[in-house]
Amino acid sequence: MWFERFVIIVTSLYRDYIPGSWSYYSPQWPEVGFYLGTFGLFFTCYFLFAKYFPVIAVAEIKFILKTSGENYKNKMKVIEDQTLEEFVHEVETHHSHDEHLIEKIGH
Repeated sequence: MWFERFVIIVTSLYRDYIPGSWSYYSPQWPEVGFYLGTFGLFFTCYFLFAKYFPVIAVAEIKFILKTSGENYKNKMKVIEDQTLEEFVHEVETHHSHDEHLIEKIGH
């Protein structure tokens, strides 16, 4: 008797009463088109946003401005115009000055 009830319930729930719902679902071409269109719309908006509001790291901009700004170029011009001996003397002077400061601080 329990097996009979199981057969009645399971077989009645296995298929719906509407014959149109007895097969597997397969999308039609408009549904596939709408689905692909959502990707197209998303990427269009994404690329337009990236074009007009780009995401730029502030650290990179600071580095670029430091190495390409007029102030940096003017300071580098003085160093570039030095001879090798003047440059080496200046580096050694700064190095000995730094060592003196380190000794003075006590580190």
